[in-house]
Amino acid sequence: MVGISCPAGEFRTIRPIPVQSLRAVAASKALHPVSRPVVEKALKQVLAAWNTPKLREKLSERFYDAERVADAVDSVVPRDASIRLLGIRDVQTYDQKEITDPERGNRRYRVSTVAVVAETQVEFNDPRQGFRRLRGVNEYFLEVREPL
Repeated sequence: MVGISCPAGEFRTIRPIPVQSLRAVAASKALHPVSRPVVEKALKQVLAAWNTPKLREKLSERFYDAERVADAVDSVVPRDASIRLLGIRDVQTYDQKEITDPERGNRRYRVSTVAVVAETQVEFNDPRQGFRRLRGVNEYFLEVREPL
């Protein structure tokens, strides 16, 4: 048996994977970030509806299995539990489109899908352990509708 010392990098070569160039792709429209105060107000509205019958109203019709989420909150979460927003860590606008609403006199809106990373705290009274505070960091996806 013969031992040879050599750097591991000598055995590996980097060969780029050929891919199509993106030069022919048209640039997408720039997103207009939704302002932090608007996002904070929207998130507070959703959190205020948490653990109440109004939660179903706040969930989008496109929210997957919305009834199941609302039923789970009704059956698992203590009745006196509330959720409090401690802070927003990040806000990112992912998608935007402009729509015209014929029901409101053909008024135009910008509809944005926004991801919000927020620190929240659930507070409730536990019969065995007394008052409890459970902190957590969660990501919420909001649909924000702004008039143009």
